Amino acid sequence: MIKYLFLICFLCWGSFLFAQPLNTDAQATKLIAEAKIMFSENKFSEAAETFENALLRPFNTMTTTAMYLSGVSSYYNHDWINAQYRLNQLITSYPKSKYVGDAQYHLALAEMNSENASVQAMGLERMYALREVMKEIPLAITNEAKQASKIYAFHHLSSEVLNRFYKKVADKYKTELIEAICYNYLRENNRNEAQAVYQNYLNEGKASSPFAENLLLNANLTASQNSGVSSPIVNIAVMLPFFTPNNTVEIDTMDYVPENSQMPLELYEGFMEGIEAYSQFSKKKYFIQVLDTKRDNNTVQKQLDALEKLQPDMIIGEIYNKQSRLISEWATQHAVTQIIPLSPTRALIENKRNVFLLNPSTTTHGYKMAEYAYRDLGLRKVTVWTDGRSATATLANAFAARFQVMGGTPIIANIDSVYNLAQPQILQSKDKFTNSEGMYIPINNEETVGLILSLIDANRYKIKVMALPDVAFYEQIERELKEVCGIYYTTTYTPQIESEGYKSYFDNHLLNYNSPPTEYHIVGYDMGQYISRVWDDYNGGDFNQFLRDYVPSYGIHIEYDFNREQDNQGVRIQQYTADGIITP
Repeated sequence: MIKYLFLICFLCWGSFLFAQPLNTDAQATKLIAEAKIMFSENKFSEAAETFENALLRPFNTMTTTAMYLSGVSSYYNHDWINAQYRLNQLITSYPKSKYVGDAQYHLALAEMNSENASVQAMGLERMYALREVMKEIPLAITNEAKQASKIYAFHHLSSEVLNRFYKKVADKYKTELIEAICYNYLRENNRNEAQAVYQNYLNEGKASSPFAENLLLNANLTASQNSGVSSPIVNIAVMLPFFTPNNTVEIDTMDYVPENSQMPLELYEGFMEGIEAYSQFSKKKYFIQVLDTKRDNNTVQKQLDALEKLQPDMIIGEIYNKQSRLISEWATQHAVTQIIPLSPTRALIENKRNVFLLNPSTTTHGYKMAEYAYRDLGLRKVTVWTDGRSATATLANAFAARFQVMGGTPIIANIDSVYNLAQPQILQSKDKFTNSEGMYIPINNEETVGLILSLIDANRYKIKVMALPDVAFYEQIERELKEVCGIYYTTTYTPQIESEGYKSYFDNHLLNYNSPPTEYHIVGYDMGQYISRVWDDYNGGDFNQFLRDYVPSYGIHIEYDFNREQDNQGVRIQQYTADGIITP
């Protein structure tokens, strides 16, 4: 879970405030620093013992830190008794401690791992309490509590424990809990009890559960896509480069999130929001295992063992090429579907019928623009500018190839990637302007694009212009110039801010995160909604073929349509006009 990945962000919170200044203790500080390193190396037994030694020192500024970390280390060492003792001690003795939220979380986990049913029920109750958004509890803990409570209810706790807690749980959670109770009874081969508790639930006047009804009707609890039979439980491994730090000693605040972690973390958060929003209507349940690949081959190689244990039905990851190939090799060997969320590299899916690009490839963008140029704009002769860079060349070559196949004539204009060298080459290419009906400029150099547009405008050339979506956000190119040229471009991220779906998501995200969603939150949200919808409709057979043939899906910003391929074909054409960005 992401909790474990970012646990180290919690390990080095600052000290607490007291009425009287506390003494520092060099020996206690030294012991805690040593124990943190042991913890980061997964030496949990040694770490717990060293934190305990720090606790033996006279009370000082690090005492509560040692107490908290002793409990956490004991938890990961599966020493449930000491974990419960130390974490409960911190919570009761120092209720204003900044560690309390995380201590509550780990105490709930330790209690749910107890052999005593009453203690397990107490832990489940504590975990559900953490699901309530509270100012004193970090949102990261609230989100992790949602996942942990579901995983334990469905996979680790008995029907007896769940029935005990059902009597106490708030009404808004009763549907979720009755689903877990039914699932556990069926797992225990007790269908009569499952039907009885669900009927009693309905008799209480509660809303029906699509998941429970589907479960009672025909679900096979152990099936998966590999067996060609639909299962009510879908296990998804999310493998992204979160770049969680290894050395906990270097971090001094829980709020620390590495800059290069922002995008994958926001993608993950949006993904979980999408799945959670869909789950209330779903016939299936989704359990997520998160692994931080760190964009490192050795790390990914080690994590393949975790995949063996999880046996996921789907993998979401990676977003960079070498790691994607490692994961996709494992996915291919185990006949597991892999979704690559952002990479635009078509080569990642070649010869792998179970690997899909959720973001359309660069090649597809070039193809779609060529089709639009020929079919919708009526162009027959187009100049294609390329500066030799990899992405530019891919787009240019794809456009030229498809345009020519359709019957058009592409004219290739090669220029340098450095503007000072490209400038005279462009100025000397008058024939490229006078002999063309249109121009495709898949170049991300703002000065180069600006010069080409300026020449078109200055000479009043009647030319349709196509470019990268980035041009809509270029600041050096005057707005009036972009309006005059009416630039067309391909995109997958289309603002639908007036839609009810977007408004609902925006409001919920703002409520939970106290900030508007980013582009990657929205990409993740649409991905979560789409994947949930596909799995919900899947009833067995070849899942990969089912995914290819699935009807186009329109999210709040993103479009998914594989069109019998593994490269998402959901590309839209937009235009820059005086009234803003429009879809023709």
